[in-house]
Amino acid sequence: MFTNKDFEELIDKNYFVIISQNSYEIELQSKNTKHFWSLLNREYNNISSIVVYSSHYSDGDYHLHCHAINLEQAILFIKNNDRFYLESKERPMALG
Repeated sequence: MFTNKDFEELIDKNYFVIISQNSYEIELQSKNTKHFWSLLNREYNNISSIVVYSSHYSDGDYHLHCHAINLEQAILFIKNNDRFYLESKERPMALG
């Protein structure tokens, strides 16, 4: 379950726009790439994991991106994905 402490301490409001949040789901938009992210907290027998979905558009058509062991790792995955995406846009495409 996500807590208020998670929302306050782990989600960088300078990096993300928080679209919605509750105890089991957080929807974010990266200010860097404008991509959308849905983080679902799944719990079973007191074991929690985060399922991370992403979308390049605001229509909510998300696809599975990865699984994380906690919110901190999920945020790190997103930031690393943003970095990769932005760096790949700067590189010229190889021909051939």
